[in-house]
Amino acid sequence: MAAQPLPRRVHLVVVSTRYTPEELSDRLNMQPDAAVPAREPNQGSASGRLAKENTWELRVGGPSSSDINVLLESLYGRLLHITERLKALSSEGCQVILRIILYLSPTDEHGAGFAMSGSLIKWLDVVGIEFVDVEQYII
Repeated sequence: MAAQPLPRRVHLVVVSTRYTPEELSDRLNMQPDAAVPAREPNQGSASGRLAKENTWELRVGGPSSSDINVLLESLYGRLLHITERLKALSSEGCQVILRIILYLSPTDEHGAGFAMSGSLIKWLDVVGIEFVDVEQYII
């Protein structure tokens, strides 16, 4: 049985139709925490689902007691040294997304909100991240 994902997660996702996950790793000089290559149509696939784009991800997660702001700062710390490389990929048509995933309960000690530091917001602009995906689920 697969382990349940951590209820608080932040991901930086690079999406590309041009570069494979391996090429993205080479361009960023960093290995991802997860990667999914694009796939061609598979005649034997029952679902018919295709990954049309390559994805490359860095992830930071924690239990429901984790402060999402601390997780954001941890991910930000992992990304600072590849700022210029991410910026270059963004300018070449790759989509760079910050994804925040929160599973919330009525007893959540941190509540439903979160804040981003000014330095993180400026960094998002420098890199060319135009989309922050926030997913909140009530459990």
